[in-house]
Amino acid sequence: MKKFKINVQRYICILLCLVLYITVLTLPVSAEEAKSRTVRVGWYEGTYNTTEPNGEKRGYCYEYQQTVAAHTGWKYEYVEGNWAELMSMLKSGEIDLLGGISYAEERSTSMLFSELPMGEEKYYLYINPSDTDISVSDLTTLNGKRIGVMPDTLSTRRFYEWEKGHGVDTQKVDITSTDDARQKMQNQEIDGFVLNESPQWERDNISPVLLIGSSYNYFAVSKKCPDLKEELDQAMQKIEKENPFYEEDLYKRYLSANPIETLSDEEQNWLEQHGAVRIGYLKNDVGVSLVDEESEEPVGILNDYISLASDCMEEKNIEFQTTGFDSQEEELQALKDNRIDMIFHMNQNPYEAE
Repeated sequence: MKKFKINVQRYICILLCLVLYITVLTLPVSAEEAKSRTVRVGWYEGTYNTTEPNGEKRGYCYEYQQTVAAHTGWKYEYVEGNWAELMSMLKSGEIDLLGGISYAEERSTSMLFSELPMGEEKYYLYINPSDTDISVSDLTTLNGKRIGVMPDTLSTRRFYEWEKGHGVDTQKVDITSTDDARQKMQNQEIDGFVLNESPQWERDNISPVLLIGSSYNYFAVSKKCPDLKEELDQAMQKIEKENPFYEEDLYKRYLSANPIETLSDEEQNWLEQHGAVRIGYLKNDVGVSLVDEESEEPVGILNDYISLASDCMEEKNIEFQTTGFDSQEEELQALKDNRIDMIFHMNQNPYEAE
């Protein structure tokens, strides 16, 4: 009996050792497999993916993918192509991942979408303000204009919907890429184009003038890789938890487009008829506006503002006229009586403003 118990204990010890051995042996292997996973990701030059002249990669998609890789251990194999080619490759399983894709029901039958969006995409009508008579205050000026659109994209679909809703009728010209849009603008083959928001156009003197629509965009995954989608979803949830404003930070860095400021016809007419813009200021607002005892002229941030605002419109210098007041109550009364046009400055307090 005693010998039997010893044998049983021996077998149990051997069994436990085997279990521990298998566990210890397999854990590093599975971790190593996860770290060495290579993901074929689509790369198309544009707003979301940019290659610098020195070969350095950057962009909204690129940086987001690197943050995902920090959680998953993925390595990326970049497969280059245009947007249409990469969409076709994703559907056929030739690539595993593609970023910046808007959700559409018909697309969901041929690809998987990340559970969380990777951001919001805005679609704008772009023009060269100095080279067209298009006016955002008079949409009839768009009628008959040649507008570049990218076929089979959500931005174009949104533009059709916008046109219909606003009673506008333009001529549509197909464009294939941002470079094609830029070239057609330079050759005066189009008067404007509709594409997603991007700051890249500022250097070409091209400005976003009308917000046409928006949509959320996602990472799209090949239907052959459901396990990859699961890892992606977990990583994106961790990113959201660690930094709830991660997407907003990327948006500011890569997508936010600054319009080229111009005066509308209505604004130019107002300035011509009105004359100098009359500013009221406090005579004793330390650091902001003070009256110099000798010159009796205002000094402080007020002068910096006027200097900046006077020359902010390239085509027209704006003239300002200042009037000093002893109290905020006097300033407000002057504004109500139309003796001044604006006050510099007021506290940014909604309650006080009301």
